Amino acid sequence: MDNGRKIIYVVSNSHWDREWVYPFEETRILLIQFMDELLDLLDTDPDFHSFTMDSQTLCVEDYLELRPEKRATIEKHVKSGKLIIGPWYSLPEEYIVNGESLVRNLVVGHRVAQSLGGVSKIG
Repeated sequence: MDNGRKIIYVVSNSHWDREWVYPFEETRILLIQFMDELLDLLDTDPDFHSFTMDSQTLCVEDYLELRPEKRATIEKHVKSGKLIIGPWYSLPEEYIVNGESLVRNLVVGHRVAQSLGGVSKIG
């Protein structure tokens, strides 16, 4: 019997443009602030289930270039399923690249995500 109740799912995620509105150098500062806060949230709030990192791994690499000491924290959250990364390396412009570019983007994205603890098969 349907009691009329609805189930709502909230998927915490980002859409991260490395260079779009701002130059990379400015966006990277925002990325560092964002990732620092996200990792703190994942570490301290047991009710925060998971976060999907925009289906890409390049932004995680950008973060680790400036915060290499956070690698173990990222690996912990990726392995636990709290931080979901990949399968892409960077978000593709699927209408302006050829098929080979898409495949290579996925291959690199999988490698990076696996090296950090696991790859999302959705994205």
